[in-house]
Amino acid sequence: DNIVLEDERDLTNSANERVIFAENFIFLDFSIKELTNNLKGVEFNEKNINKNLNLTKGAILSEKLMLEFVKKGMGRQYAHELLRKINIKARNEELPIREILLENKEITSKFNHIEIDDMLNPENYIGTAISQVENLLKYLKEKYKL
Repeated sequence: DNIVLEDERDLTNSANERVIFAENFIFLDFSIKELTNNLKGVEFNEKNINKNLNLTKGAILSEKLMLEFVKKGMGRQYAHELLRKINIKARNEELPIREILLENKEITSKFNHIEIDDMLNPENYIGTAISQVENLLKYLKEKYKL
């Protein structure tokens, strides 16, 4: 009876596994139901969304600006530093970034005011969301052979 088990299994070590696996699925089911219930009641207040986006007076779109500057031939590090200075000036002077951009001859030599307005429109930029979703789909297709 007291022989050490070698390369054999009995119920001694599997009891917790049988309980943990079952409880994990129960918890997963509960989590999915809670998430579904929470998302059913989600409402978006466009007025508040726009208000929040405008709190930074355009600074929230610095990534978009930098990418567009690079497309027009500006070095990435230089564009980053230029935008850092523009953001600091805009914050210190409590001005929208648009005004500082339009004062900058280097920027206005590459972009007209319509292009600048377009870059500063948050509805025109979703960051890397598309590539993130594409990467996730690729991963899931490979992992689950879909």
